[in-house]
Amino acid sequence: MSKIIGIIAAVTLLVTAFLAFKNKEAFNNEVSNLAKENQREEATETELADEKVRLSDAETAIVDYNEQNKTVKKELAKASDELNVLKREIVSLEEDSKVNEAKLADASELLEQLPNPKELVPKVEGMRSELAELNEAVAIKESRLANLTSRETALNKDLAKVRNLSLLQTSGASFPSMRTTVGSIYRDLGFVILNAGDKEGVVSGSILDVIRDGAVIGKLKVTAVEAGRSTANIVLDSVTEGIQLQRGDKVIAESNSSVALVQ
Repeated sequence: MSKIIGIIAAVTLLVTAFLAFKNKEAFNNEVSNLAKENQREEATETELADEKVRLSDAETAIVDYNEQNKTVKKELAKASDELNVLKREIVSLEEDSKVNEAKLADASELLEQLPNPKELVPKVEGMRSELAELNEAVAIKESRLANLTSRETALNKDLAKVRNLSLLQTSGASFPSMRTTVGSIYRDLGFVILNAGDKEGVVSGSILDVIRDGAVIGKLKVTAVEAGRSTANIVLDSVTEGIQLQRGDKVIAESNSSVALVQ
């Protein structure tokens, strides 16, 4: 009887030791998972701070471009007004010149009847000289107006680019023109490293398509963006069954993105 009790006690001790070992292993797994979640949370907070800085920079740039655009438009309006004034003066001088030329022609025919016909000639020559000077001034004003118009066009294009950058960053979509490839894959951790960053149009939080042989084989969600590279999680259940992502796979912005860009 004592042997049976001893055996039962030994079995009980073994079971207790086995359960303690399993609980310790589960506890260690929970600690490891918690550490990973804390790292991801810190990375997300850093990424959010970076996005706020980029958005603030974009908004500041828009304000600066708007101010420059207002200045250019004011200069354009002023130049246009001056040009219109000069054109009216030219028309008036041309009409006066025609009248004087007609008088000169009449004076040539009636030279003997005029007290001093030669007085009209200097007047006509003087008006022709003044007309030439006004034409030159008009040409200068037109050239200045063309330069201002060109500056306004360039500023509007730059402003559109800044607005598109701000719009895409706010909407969480990468640039439609963004093209890159998978640089590294960490399947156990569920993420990849891409060979493109913010300068190439990758936007944090955006969804990207992985392309192979012209077909979408999976999707990625960007988690962090740096200069020249970025990291992205592999979207669960998005990878085509039987296919694994590989280094060199092409990556583009999600094809169904509906962000309306400024032209």
